[in-house]
Amino acid sequence: MDPIFEAISSYPEGDRFFYLAGILFLAALGLIPTTTDIIMVLVGILVSKGLLDPFYAAFLCFFTIAIAETLMFEFGVLFGSKVLKSRLILKMLPRPKMDRLKEKLTGSTLDLVTSIRFNPILRPLQILCLASLKADRQGYYLLSYLFLIIYVPILIFLTAWLASFINIRAEWIIYLLIIVWSLGFLKRKLSKNHT
Repeated sequence: MDPIFEAISSYPEGDRFFYLAGILFLAALGLIPTTTDIIMVLVGILVSKGLLDPFYAAFLCFFTIAIAETLMFEFGVLFGSKVLKSRLILKMLPRPKMDRLKEKLTGSTLDLVTSIRFNPILRPLQILCLASLKADRQGYYLLSYLFLIIYVPILIFLTAWLASFINIRAEWIIYLLIIVWSLGFLKRKLSKNHT
């Protein structure tokens, strides 16, 4: 077994779930530079190695992401307009990009949820921006939770199924994270040159 997976297996299962929930929660809030999708792929791999129970893992991922995104949305309702004017956010999302994002977020609730779900890099900022625009709260929650109920188990179980055929090493996940972070960095650099 891979040394990293051996280290993970040395923790009791409850601790594994606790650490997983913490990392997933921070990723859903945008506080660590990765997406929840990559964390769920890691969960699927841990499920395939027998280190996590698949149903508890899917349940935990769904509720952790749902709670984090609910907090982000409610934070956006209360403080979104102030936060979006801060220097840090304006540096990450300059005014022209912010205006394009606001235009994109004025569509139907279904369009908003699908656009947010399939753009994982800026998902927390999009949720914050959407909430600051006083979007339909009930419609957003309904569609977002419905999407998560379907998407989370499919991603985890599909990854676990694929990982059972391939001997995945932990380093591959680290390489995947480095690639995603590098692409995000390059995208920001290129977008700064074009604006």
